[in-house]
Amino acid sequence: MNTDFDYIIYGASLSGCLLAEKMTAKGKKILLLNNFGFPGSSLTEGLNCLQTINNIKNNSVQKIINDIKLDKHGILSECETHCVLNPETIKFQLQKSVQDSDLEILFHAKPVEIKNDNTLLVALKDGIKKFKFNKLIDMTDNLSLYKSMSLNSVQTKFIEINFIINKSEEKNPIEFKHIREIVKLNDGRFWVSLQIDGKDTTNENIQTIIDNFSKLLLNSNRRIQLLPSEYIYTFSQFYNPEKSRLLTKYDLTNRLYKTDEIFIEAEHILSTNI
Repeated sequence: MNTDFDYIIYGASLSGCLLAEKMTAKGKKILLLNNFGFPGSSLTEGLNCLQTINNIKNNSVQKIINDIKLDKHGILSECETHCVLNPETIKFQLQKSVQDSDLEILFHAKPVEIKNDNTLLVALKDGIKKFKFNKLIDMTDNLSLYKSMSLNSVQTKFIEINFIINKSEEKNPIEFKHIREIVKLNDGRFWVSLQIDGKDTTNENIQTIIDNFSKLLLNSNRRIQLLPSEYIYTFSQFYNPEKSRLLTKYDLTNRLYKTDEIFIEAEHILSTNI
């Protein structure tokens, strides 16, 4: 495997996958890394499925949307402004998209150190590997690489925890302090998003809130059917003084997008010049 790249992109998010494909098509040597064994970042790992997908003009982003719509289970719920997308369909379509490209991709890959000579140490299943890069870009939706390298503190405004709740005959509404949004899906299940203030986001507090929510559901003959692999972070502000070492998607867009604007954000990123 090649170990010298023009760009290393960490995070097989929607933006990460499509940016890697775009730059590969331009003749750049790209390595796409992802911590999990599947693509999608917050869309799949965080069940951040409620998205705005209308009025997209970029062909690459629109193709992913069209492919999701063509899958009979791709849209779990739809209204005039938003859709709840099937995370399994997103995984499949993004996986297919990157495999059709000539870029190199490594799943189950976690960066552990950025060296001053533009070398990235990456933990893989078979040990630590070294990769050289001209530019390193964090395209995770949660700034995972940036935060793990402790380059600068990031202020969290709040986090969102998303679930799929089973179909139930219970008619009473789900009422819980931290509920941000509930959407009934086409098959009778529910997509539920909890929002927790950034000041309360210790691991202990988060787990207590999840446990209390689970107990409330069980008391009304409901249960959590699908849990997220990660939570969704919204930042109140972000400034990157380390652009020469590590770019983030916020450096490319100069704005913080809402959690339901993943496809809009991807369109913006693909329009930028790196």
